[in-house]
Amino acid sequence: MSLNVFAVLGFYDTLIIFVRIRALIENSSVEPSQKARFLASLAPHSGDWLLALPIANCGLRLDDEAVSVAVGMRLGLSLCVPHSCPCGEQVDGCPWSPCRGV
Repeated sequence: MSLNVFAVLGFYDTLIIFVRIRALIENSSVEPSQKARFLASLAPHSGDWLLALPIANCGLRLDDEAVSVAVGMRLGLSLCVPHSCPCGEQVDGCPWSPCRGV
């Protein structure tokens, strides 16, 4: 087989997988917000922000906290979960309100 045949087969494999994933999501009993989040992640270039170069001089660098919040929001996670800080203080868990004891 030539290289072109493998490229065509790979394209059809990808297409079949995409169609099956979409059918599973549309026929499942998942919450609408979770369906929308998953289908949005399948969109072309939806993860391109992860490939951006962290150039601080151009304002393109995100600190660790900003990346954590962005990924958490993208995944639909609960970002404000109360927990015990290593210093022993109870904190509300929001990334933008760190413990004062550390």
